[in-house]
Amino acid sequence: MEKVAISAQNISKKFRLFNSPKERFKEALHPFAKKYHKEFWALKDINFEIKKGTTVGIVGRNGAGKSTLLEILCSILKPTSGEISVNGRISALLALGAGFNPEFTGRQNVLLNGSLMGFSEQEMKKRLPEIEAFADIGEFIDQPMKIYSSGMGLRLAFAAAINVDPDILIVDEALAVGDAKFQQKCYEKFLEFQKAGKTIVFVTHNIEAMIKHCDSAILLEKGEMVGIGEPNLIANYYMDLLFTGKISNCREAPPNEKNVSGTEEHQNKSISHLTLEAQNAEKELKRFLQEIPEKDSCIYKKSYNKNEHRFGDRRAEIIDYLVVCENNYDQTWIYSGEQMDLYIKIKFNVAMEKPMVGISIKTIDGMTVYAINTRHSKICIEPVTASTVV
Repeated sequence: MEKVAISAQNISKKFRLFNSPKERFKEALHPFAKKYHKEFWALKDINFEIKKGTTVGIVGRNGAGKSTLLEILCSILKPTSGEISVNGRISALLALGAGFNPEFTGRQNVLLNGSLMGFSEQEMKKRLPEIEAFADIGEFIDQPMKIYSSGMGLRLAFAAAINVDPDILIVDEALAVGDAKFQQKCYEKFLEFQKAGKTIVFVTHNIEAMIKHCDSAILLEKGEMVGIGEPNLIANYYMDLLFTGKISNCREAPPNEKNVSGTEEHQNKSISHLTLEAQNAEKELKRFLQEIPEKDSCIYKKSYNKNEHRFGDRRAEIIDYLVVCENNYDQTWIYSGEQMDLYIKIKFNVAMEKPMVGISIKTIDGMTVYAINTRHSKICIEPVTASTVV
């Protein structure tokens, strides 16, 4: 257990929901203990272990139970059932200004926050210069927090949380209100913590940040843990939930050598797809533009990523594509400075008045580096009917 920072075993949390304060009062005083509440399970049988020195992201739709889970990890809430084991000092930033008194100055709140974590006033005063420098709010450090903007409050709260030398840092979506410069500053601090072997757990809706900074990720949905593992995979599952309401991979499995080699005609067709660069440029492009595939032909491309994850409701599907670079086709490598043309064939399974097509370019670990769509480019696509291929 020495290598485990946090262990959650069968964690469940139930809340009692009342329609009005009156019903809460009636239940408290009812002579026969009549129930007026409804039970709501915010978490259901959550199990995981977080190793020391790792960074874990927690994602999920609104109401999935993310914040409730973090509050249990920090001992702010007690689970209805199950057991939490924490090995190390926790510093948490769960909500903007949580635990800070708006009537106190920023300096007074920092000292108070330190005392709550077990530090003496002298110890906290030694840390104050670092906290002030990181927060970078100038003379407002000695002004009441009730006059702070949300960004200033976040800066001070985050600075106070990270400069008390925690073993475990827990952050709940707080960085979402910071400006880009401050977010970068925070993530640089994350890197320092990671190098120092500290554990970080943070809730975020920023998928790019999760992929970049996390060693693993947890996906919650309606109080249940529906996924845990590599951040890029969990990001794909999360996108499924956002756009379809369920986790599914609607991509047809890529064929292996056995199921590709059916008839000689099918085999020849696959070979022609895999050797596009050897074909005459004009002839091959003309063939691609004129041909209407009967089914998904992406899987026959040499440049096709067999590990790709598709999501969506299948009202429209990409059924073929063609990469053209320097008069070569189906390139698997494209060098900086080269011009690339990408042709996409889309099958519309339902009629659409204003179809829109977009593309994104990602690094090998799933980070988006560029994205654009037809609406942003002010390209108008005509309305389409069901079963149309464009």
